[in-house]
Amino acid sequence: PPNYVAESHPPSLSNSDESTRIAKLASEAWFNEEVTCVRKSPDEKMVAVGGYIRQTSLLGGRPKRVYGSKMHVLDTVAMKEVIALETAPVAERTREEKGGSKILDCMFVSNWRYLSAVTNSKLFLWDTERGVVLNELYFDEEVTNATLEYGKYAGQDYLAVVSGNKKRVYQIVRE
Repeated sequence: PPNYVAESHPPSLSNSDESTRIAKLASEAWFNEEVTCVRKSPDEKMVAVGGYIRQTSLLGGRPKRVYGSKMHVLDTVAMKEVIALETAPVAERTREEKGGSKILDCMFVSNWRYLSAVTNSKLFLWDTERGVVLNELYFDEEVTNATLEYGKYAGQDYLAVVSGNKKRVYQIVRE
């Protein structure tokens, strides 16, 4: 991988940070959402909140749980949720998913418009202004305790998933 220089970005906030109250998190007894990632945008006007969703149902008297996850993009100036972006539907895992759907880290890439998140199974990049996923990549093995890095090298943008001593580096290409 290229020797990109990782850019500094706002540090992760506490999962109980005051800004998470703005997020429209699932909060019913059998359908709830746990905050797993909170990060401000570089201009500190937006906040990304990763939510891990658990749905419990009773089948034949035995509880069954299925999981999913969502990224909530919050405008802290207007004090409202701007958009919620699905990273994994609340459902059984698919064959392509080598790990779970829990969001391990999230970060705005270079400014408030582009957002990235990493789960146990996938890496995402969204355009939050248009509300579209720009890219969604499956990992060939489960990822645990991952963090994201964004950097530049020779005029190119790179996004990296760092997990333990392993670093997966992806070039961001605008089409």
